[in-house]
Amino acid sequence: MNSVDVGCLRWINAEHVNYVHIVVLVVRLMRSSLDWDKISVGECMARLGLLKRIFPEKRIEYRRSPSWNGYHVVVYDACDTWKKSIEYRKKFWDDPMRIQIDEERHKSGICANVLCDTKGTQFAGRWIRI
Repeated sequence: MNSVDVGCLRWINAEHVNYVHIVVLVVRLMRSSLDWDKISVGECMARLGLLKRIFPEKRIEYRRSPSWNGYHVVVYDACDTWKKSIEYRKKFWDDPMRIQIDEERHKSGICANVLCDTKGTQFAGRWIRI
């Protein structure tokens, strides 16, 4: 069985890797996604302001999470390695359980760094660029 590391994924069957997979993985790897649960609008805005000061040239987007009790944030082109992505996520208040799960998924070759659009019957808000 062939395996190949591409972006954030270890493909167990390398013959299934194609251009579309590589593009998706590179985009996912180069971004840092954050899941901020149970914070107020004011706390979210304060954190976003800090991110914008730290990454003034980077594209940053946020939305309400599907549970509507927190926010999803994506900083594009923030990092170029999985290790750096995890460091940023820890530093910028990502859900610690999500980080732990993603580290296990990454070790198993399963795509990580994913933000869900739905939770049960609830939908996330629309993305807003800051």
